[in-house]
Amino acid sequence: MLERGAAIRRAIAQRVKGNYATLQSAAADVPACRVLRSEAGWYGIVQVPAIDSEEDLAIHLLTVEGVLTHPGYFFDFPHEAFVIVSLLTEPEAFADGVCRLLRHFACTVPRK
Repeated sequence: MLERGAAIRRAIAQRVKGNYATLQSAAADVPACRVLRSEAGWYGIVQVPAIDSEEDLAIHLLTVEGVLTHPGYFFDFPHEAFVIVSLLTEPEAFADGVCRLLRHFACTVPRK
């Protein structure tokens, strides 16, 4: 059981590391967004413009873009605006979701 666990931990670590690199690379092309440094765990943290509340943003991303995120206040950030994404997601789906998320901020004009 310990042997199998080691292989699973390696696979999880590899996926998290790859998805984090994807997130960093994609966000580098969107000056309005910044990926915070991750020291551990399997969540990516993206600082985004405070155009809307984090909750409204998370709802919009889910209902319009089909991207599930968590607002930063779920993780006790003291101010807005942060979006949290899971780095455990399958890499192709993750890359697509990151694209949809960041596309939202390519132009920072408030939505009507």
